[in-house]
Amino acid sequence: MTPSLKSLRNRFLIIILILVIIAFSFQAVVSNILHKHKSRIENYLNINLGYDIAFKRISFNFLKGLHISGISIFYNTQDKAPVFIKNAFMSIKIPSIFLGKVVLEIKADETQLLVKREEDGYNLQIIF
Repeated sequence: MTPSLKSLRNRFLIIILILVIIAFSFQAVVSNILHKHKSRIENYLNINLGYDIAFKRISFNFLKGLHISGISIFYNTQDKAPVFIKNAFMSIKIPSIFLGKVVLEIKADETQLLVKREEDGYNLQIIF
């Protein structure tokens, strides 16, 4: 017997395969765009947040969301970053967008905070 498109199972498999190819292509295109515009994203964050922010790599994962690795946050023109995050995943809940709200979930992995000690105690301003 030869496979045909009249079979419901074959049509279902072809639709699933097409959806996987579209999702993979979308992920590759978005990751490429983010990689090309990494410096523009850093400049935008620097201007709007008031801190010098740099990261090594930015990409998009269809299942996890936005993946940023090697985030360094500098302030007061210091040599060493007081905040360093090895990996961060930011995911936006898609159903909430249709309700007019944006729910953003951020997961940070291996975070290093170098706190500055001052006369009155510790300077934790960067954390807040």
